[in-house]
Amino acid sequence: MITEEINKKLKEWNDNTPSDVGVGYSFKQTGGVYNGEICISFSVKEKKPLSELSEDEVLPSEIKINNELTLKTDVIQVGEISVLQCSRTTPITPNQPCEPFVLTAPTNRSAFATLVGGISITSVNTSSSVGTLGMIVQDINTNVLLGLTNNHVVIGNSIAAQYQNLNPYLGVNFPTTNEILPNSNFTCQPGEAGFQTGSKFGQVVRYVPLVPNGTLNLTSGGGFTSPSLVPKNRVDGALVSIDCNRINFNQSFRFSGFETLMPNPLPFATTAEIDSLMGTNPQLYSSGRSTGPKGLGTLGCELRLFGINQINTINGYKWHQSGGVQYGTGGSFERLIAFFKPSGNATQPHCLWPCAGGDSGSMLIANFGTQASPNFRVIGLVFAGNSCPSYPTATGSQNVFNTNYAITPTSMGGCGLGNSYTNWLGYACRIDDVANELGIRAWTGGTAPLVDPNSINVITLPGLSASATTTCQNNFYYQIGTTMVQNSCGGANFGAKSILLQSPNFLNGQTLSPVVRHPSCVSPIPSQPAQNISVGLLWSLTDFTTSDVLSYSLLMEDINAGGTSPSGNFVHWKVTNIVPTQTSINLWVSGPTGWLPGAIIQQTDWFPAAVNPNGYGGPCPPNHTYRTSITAYLTAAAGGGSVTSNYITFIST
Repeated sequence: MITEEINKKLKEWNDNTPSDVGVGYSFKQTGGVYNGEICISFSVKEKKPLSELSEDEVLPSEIKINNELTLKTDVIQVGEISVLQCSRTTPITPNQPCEPFVLTAPTNRSAFATLVGGISITSVNTSSSVGTLGMIVQDINTNVLLGLTNNHVVIGNSIAAQYQNLNPYLGVNFPTTNEILPNSNFTCQPGEAGFQTGSKFGQVVRYVPLVPNGTLNLTSGGGFTSPSLVPKNRVDGALVSIDCNRINFNQSFRFSGFETLMPNPLPFATTAEIDSLMGTNPQLYSSGRSTGPKGLGTLGCELRLFGINQINTINGYKWHQSGGVQYGTGGSFERLIAFFKPSGNATQPHCLWPCAGGDSGSMLIANFGTQASPNFRVIGLVFAGNSCPSYPTATGSQNVFNTNYAITPTSMGGCGLGNSYTNWLGYACRIDDVANELGIRAWTGGTAPLVDPNSINVITLPGLSASATTTCQNNFYYQIGTTMVQNSCGGANFGAKSILLQSPNFLNGQTLSPVVRHPSCVSPIPSQPAQNISVGLLWSLTDFTTSDVLSYSLLMEDINAGGTSPSGNFVHWKVTNIVPTQTSINLWVSGPTGWLPGAIIQQTDWFPAAVNPNGYGGPCPPNHTYRTSITAYLTAAAGGGSVTSNYITFIST
C-alpha cells in the first residue's frame, strides 16, 4: 500500500523537477517490459541519452523513502499528455485525432434509447467535440440519479472563476462563462453529429472548476506560466441530469459492451483498495466512445495498471475565444491512476491505445476477484492520455500496427529509440476523489428520483469568487462560471440575513502549500518551508449592512484535533471585537497585523507557542481539515442576535 511517506516523497520530487516532468508510484520497466518491481517513475516529454544531459538534469537511480525502504527509479518518455477530447472537425493537437486507427466503429457511438455507461455524448457548449458518458451515479444529498463524465466533455470553459481575468492576452476584456443556467447547456446522446435537440437527454448541473497553470494562445502560439499558491487539481469531472424517458432503473447501471460480463450495479472502490492497487495489481476494464469495451476476455485489448498517485501536467483544455483567437491552458494534476495495454495484437482492431480521443469520461474498472468469480469495482474516471508513442500508422488495410514507429528517432518524426506500446498510457482521476469533489456515490440500482429542471436555482457571489462551493439556507451551490446577473443569497429570492465568507488565495476544500504551516512544524517540502503565512479572507453581507453590526469574530479550527473551540476542536485563529467596517484581511507574510484598531486577538490552542502578529497559528499535522467562519453580532435595531457565515475549509500538506 502506498504510504504517506511515499506520497510526501512524490510531492517533494515534483516540486524540485521541471513542470513538464511527471512523478508517480509505478511499476518498473526492463527492456520495455514491466517486471513487477515497484519504483518511483519520472515521465518526460523526450528521453535523452546521458551524454546530452547536464549534471543537474540527471535523475537518481534510487530514492530513499526511510531507513527501511529505498525505491529504484525509472524514466519513461510520454510526449505530451492531453485530455482525450475528440474534435469532430479539427484535432486539438496533431497527435490527437479522433479515430484514424479504428477499423470498425464500436457500438458505443450508436444511439441508445436507454442510457448506459460508456456511450457517446456531447453538449450545447461543446458541440464541436464528442466524449463519453461514464456511468449513472447518485447524488449524496438528494439521491437523484446523474450522468458522470469529464468537465471538458460538456463544459465550454471550465476554468475556475478567480482565474478568468488573469489572461494577459485578454487584459480586462474577458467573457462571462456561465455554463449551467437553467435550460441552457443541454446534453445529447449520441454526440457524433454535434448537439441535436432530438437526441437531448438532460443538462449539465455540476462540474469541478479547473485550476489553470498558465495561458496558451492556441491560434498563433505563445503563452505564460502563472505561479500560484493554489493546489493541484485532482478531478476533471461533471454531472448531467437525466430525462425520465431515457432511464431504465433495472438496466441503466450497465456499461456498453459489458452487459453480460457486468450485469449488476458496480460499487466504487474504497480509498484503501485504490491505495493498495500496486499490491493487488488487478485486471482493468473500460468502455469508451472511441475504442469501445476493453479488458481481459473482451474484443478490446487487455488493460493493466502502470501506477497510482501520478503527478502530471495535463494539456489540451480550451479556455475562451477573443478577437478570433482561441485560448487554452493546461492543469497540474495529482493522485492520478495510469494504465496501459500489456501486449499488441493486430487481430484486435480496437487494441492500439489503452484509450483514445473521445474516450474522455469513461470509467476505469478493476476486478478484485478472479475471472471465474469476479469482483468488479470502479476505480477511476478516465480523462487523458499521452502522445508519444503516437497513433500507429497503418501500412495495409488490416495492419493497424506500425512496429517501426516505436524505434523511429525523434529527428525523423518518431518518438525516440526504444519506445514501445507499453509507453502508451491512459490517465484517470481516482474515484474516491471524484466522489468527494462532486458529492456522489455509486448507484446500486432500483427506483430513484431524477432532477426536476425547474428546481435548479442560481445565486451569485461578489467579484471573481474563489469558492468552488457554498451554501445558502442549508442548500448546496456549486460554481458554474461568471455572470453579469445579480441574484445573491438572502436577496429578494431568499429573504434571510447571511454572510458569504471566501478567500482569494485558495479553493474551498483544497490542499494548501506548506508555507501556511506553523514554524515549529517541519515542512514536508524543503523548498517550501513553514512560514506561518495566513490566508486572506473577505466577507460580504446580504440583507443587512455594516451599520447593523456591533462587531465580528473570527474562528479557525482543526476539525480533526481536539481543543477549546465551542465544537471541541483545536483553535488556530481566534479574533473578537473586529470593527463593523472591516470586511476583509489580506494574506499575511510579514508586517502589521492587518486588523483595524479595536480588534482583540485571543489565545489559541498553540499557547504558549508563538503565533503571528494577527493571531494566526498555522497547521501542523498533514491531511487535517481546517475550517474558518465569521460571526456578526447585530444591533438591537437589526433584531439582535448573531449571524454566522458559511465555512471555508482547506487541507494541510
